[in-house]
Amino acid sequence: MRVLGLCGCAFWCVVALFGCDEVRHEKKAGEATALANREAVHTDHAQGGEEGKGHSCSHHKEHAQAHEVAQVTPEGRFFGKPFEQGTPQVKLADIARSPRDFEGKLIRTEGRIERVCKAMGCWMEIKSEDVGPVQVPMAGHSFFLPRDVEGREAVVEGRVYMASLSEEERRHLEAEGAKALDVPFGIEATGVLVR
Repeated sequence: MRVLGLCGCAFWCVVALFGCDEVRHEKKAGEATALANREAVHTDHAQGGEEGKGHSCSHHKEHAQAHEVAQVTPEGRFFGKPFEQGTPQVKLADIARSPRDFEGKLIRTEGRIERVCKAMGCWMEIKSEDVGPVQVPMAGHSFFLPRDVEGREAVVEGRVYMASLSEEERRHLEAEGAKALDVPFGIEATGVLVR
C-alpha cells in the first residue's frame, strides 16, 4: 500500500532545519524536461506572491521550482517526462471501478483539472464525467504545475496507487486546497499534457 507523502514545502523546510545547502532529486541526468523545470525559479512563489502564502521558509523559496517552464507542443503545454510509447490509454471511470486491477501499472488517462496545489503545484486533482476528483501527485516532486491550469483538460501518464492518508497528511493537503482525500486510489504522474 502506498502512503501519499507530504508536499515538497514541508520537505524543504525540514532540509533547511538540518542545514543542507543543496538537495538533488534528479533521477536521471538525461531527463531534460524535468531538469528544465528545476532550473528556473517560479517568480511569484519566490517573491512571496499568492502561491507563496503560508510558506515563510526562505530555503523553500530559494528552491521553489519553475511551474511555468514547460515544453510547448501543438497539443498544449507538457510537464514532466515525455510519454512512453505503448502506454495503455484507460478511462478514469475504468480505474475508479476497479483500482486494484491497475495498481502499480503505468497508464495514460484524461480528465479536467479541478484543483492544483496552492503551495508549489506538486499535485492536482482531475475528474471526468463519471468520476469525481482523483488525487494526482507529481512523481517524486520532479516537476510542478502552474495554478493557471485549473479548469483545463489534461492527459496524465503515471502509475496507479492505492491511497492511505495519515491525519497529518490529510491536514497538510487540506491546507493546500485538496478535496479528493477519501478516494481510495491516486495516479502518480510522470508526465502531464495540459490542453
